[in-house]
Amino acid sequence: MVAGESYYRLHRYLEAEVAFRQLTELNPDSELGLRWLVAVYYDLGAYDHATDISNRLTALRSQDFIPHRMLGVMSRDFERNQQAISHFRRALELGPPQDVRVEIVEELAATLVDEHKYAEAVALIEELLVQTPMTSHTLARSYWALGNQELAVKHLALAEEGGPMNDSVALTQARFALESGEPERAEPILRKIVASDPANIDAYYILGLVLGKLGKSEESRSAHAERNRLVLLKETLTELNVKAIQNPRDAKVRFELADICEKLGKQDLAQMWSRAANACSSSAATQTQSPSDP
Repeated sequence: MVAGESYYRLHRYLEAEVAFRQLTELNPDSELGLRWLVAVYYDLGAYDHATDISNRLTALRSQDFIPHRMLGVMSRDFERNQQAISHFRRALELGPPQDVRVEIVEELAATLVDEHKYAEAVALIEELLVQTPMTSHTLARSYWALGNQELAVKHLALAEEGGPMNDSVALTQARFALESGEPERAEPILRKIVASDPANIDAYYILGLVLGKLGKSEESRSAHAERNRLVLLKETLTELNVKAIQNPRDAKVRFELADICEKLGKQDLAQMWSRAANACSSSAATQTQSPSDP
């Protein structure tokens, strides 16, 4: 346990994997060892391995919400939304503490909206005793899609009041303006978003539509072209993710993923993949050293 945790803290994930695997072979019911293995595989981008270990945890602790939440988060990260919804629902059924319950509802409701299940998202959030900026934003998107513009605008205002307006809330504000026939109000919002987040695919798409409505044809074409370029990068990212899952020790594909994430403005993911790549490279180098090597 000490060796595995030490390797993990040094981002030497493959050596950490070996230690934690030895631990779980010695004690197959070691929940802590299994949790560490999930963390190692998650940070390596080996999502299928992480899922397998998480399933072992759910078998050990059938009434524990934590493994189901972990599976939900991992599934959502890899855009396996149906699986994420199932795991989040199970986590809620197992009675998490109220503060954690709110977080799981936020995650589940946002996933339901991604799947266009707006009425389900509304019903889920209405069961909460509290509202957060994130649930208010999700309600705004849901009510707008359901045709209730008055409630949508009300909840979007609540999301804005709940904290500094982030790009997601601003993007929804711009979308509402465009669909309400006010493209001139949407344009400055969208320009501000792409200035702060040059890899925001949705913002470029809506900006292209807005500029077209305003008669700015050349700028509209440029916005759509940039959006298409980013879509191709995202498709490449998806392909590389699959390769990373299939090859949990491949440093090259992880360096490529870090580069794509950097280009897409996903700084946290870029750092994660870079650490994973360096861990794989270091492990490979260690294994190929001769006895005379330092």
